[in-house]
Amino acid sequence: MAEQIVIPEESTELKERVSDYWNRKLRRIKRLLRPIPEDQQSLRLSMRPAKNGWDVRVILVLPTGTLVAEEQTFHRDEWPAAVDRVADKLAMEIRRHKEKLRHDDVYRRKRRREDEFHRVRSFLESDVRKGDRASFMELIRPLLRQVADQAHHELLVAQLEGAIRPGELSVSDLVDEVAVRAWENYDHRPTRLNLDQWLLHLLHEVLDEYYQKVSRTDHSVEEPIPADDPRYQTDIGWMAENEPYFQNFLSPLTLYQTLPDHEVPEPWQELAAQEQMQWLVNQLRRFPHPARRAFMLHVVEGWDASEIALLQNRSVDQVREDIDRVRESLRQRLSSQSATNG
Repeated sequence: MAEQIVIPEESTELKERVSDYWNRKLRRIKRLLRPIPEDQQSLRLSMRPAKNGWDVRVILVLPTGTLVAEEQTFHRDEWPAAVDRVADKLAMEIRRHKEKLRHDDVYRRKRRREDEFHRVRSFLESDVRKGDRASFMELIRPLLRQVADQAHHELLVAQLEGAIRPGELSVSDLVDEVAVRAWENYDHRPTRLNLDQWLLHLLHEVLDEYYQKVSRTDHSVEEPIPADDPRYQTDIGWMAENEPYFQNFLSPLTLYQTLPDHEVPEPWQELAAQEQMQWLVNQLRRFPHPARRAFMLHVVEGWDASEIALLQNRSVDQVREDIDRVRESLRQRLSSQSATNG
């Protein structure tokens, strides 16, 4: 982060005191700015004399916008209180900005998928009519990035539940099976679902069949699982090496993706992405599959309750209740554990 402190016509001693004080506040600001790259952040703190006090302003320039917060004090020796208040205001602005970015990003990705499916639908139908399986598979694979991401999360939970052993099933295995079923059933897909909904329906179908035929080991949802447990790792398979459109696509599930920023206590925001992922999948395994999947599709993929209801063949009210229940449970557990650790 590029940083600058401006105090016109004041002593070097005051500038040093302000700099030391602001640096303590800056640690909090930097934590809140995750995951925005540091080299794309620029912050300027200015303190200008005003009557008997100060006008304090902070300007934060990000690649996604400029944030401003300001405060006043009417006594020269009260500048620390003004810096405290301006830091609090900036923190609030950062949270609002990140939440807007998260919603915008989810919405853009959802629109890109819809446009992508719309552009290729006629080609897929043509391949099916001609019986050209190779061409169909070549075209459907790039469309399965969302399926791969969801398969990654689902496989982690299944391993923690004891339904699947680490290394027994890979993300690529699941993606391959979805592609095969898409080819075999394309002409008979449910008309109520669009293509991206149907592909995820096939993924859930594959997973649920696997749950039914595999002998499941009973694991308590309260069981502590060490951070180095192999169940936290999934086998990606051929995708990462052989298909460029899957490279760097599978990312750890984070609190930033799943909860509004203001609902995440600051100590939790300091955790590495891997630690956040481990905590989240441990919480998600506590919920029934439909509730967990509804929550993930809503917060990570941007689906609304009506779309999820179609996919799961449930009522919109049921889906909304599940999403709210999972979110509230995550929020409460974060708050409770923060209080315990504090």
